Amino acid sequence: MRSSPPSSRAANRAGGNPTNRASTAPVGAIDARIAAREIRRTQLLDAAIEVVRREGPFVSMEQIASESGITKPIIYRHFVDREGLVEAMAERFVDELITSLGPSMHQQAEPIDLLTATVDAYLALIEREHHLYRFLSSQPGPDRRDVMAGLVAEEVAIIIEQLLADRSLPVGPARTWAYGLVGMVHFAGDWWATAAAANPADAVPRADIVHHLTAVLWQGFDRLGLGEQPPEPPDPRARPRNSSTTRSHRKPSR
Repeated sequence: MRSSPPSSRAANRAGGNPTNRASTAPVGAIDARIAAREIRRTQLLDAAIEVVRREGPFVSMEQIASESGITKPIIYRHFVDREGLVEAMAERFVDELITSLGPSMHQQAEPIDLLTATVDAYLALIEREHHLYRFLSSQPGPDRRDVMAGLVAEEVAIIIEQLLADRSLPVGPARTWAYGLVGMVHFAGDWWATAAAANPADAVPRADIVHHLTAVLWQGFDRLGLGEQPPEPPDPRARPRNSSTTRSHRKPSR
């Protein structure tokens, strides 16, 4: 499903191209070393994620290495540096989100249903993996942005672009809308999950948060042509006024 090109860091996260370093070795031996390296990398990634789940979102790289029974240089041998490990963890988080959305995306769901499913899946993942989510949210990428939210937004942009294209609407706004949508759900979800963890007795049900977010988001998407209504001008000031509706919402004069 991913269409964005892999980053140079992701392309080199296995620590370079072993084929170039051992070009004279038999092909079978090279393949075996690559496979063993990938297995070891996956084991280290699993271990790092378990440490964050167990110790909390403010764990250090030293703790991750110590709790995993290795040293930091071994981590960096497989992930290049701290940012490489964080990116790999974020990709695992996003892959889990996309997997949970699989049924909705393959059943030609209506946009409102897909929006609801996306918001619910994102909040469910925050709820289930709150320590990992908070850890990733606090780790800026190479460009100092939230690496996890950026990966999610790029995936959502692909979905929105396809929805717009299917309706012969301009696809230009797709990425802007995706980052705006993810930003809203991202921060609302962080507030909700943190408040729920601090005071479970007063926690707002996830279904209510999904409804609140979907309602405010869909009012916009519906007017922009993704719902049953014909698209209206994006600028509300350019939309025709309904005098009876306008009067009904005015505050009574004193």
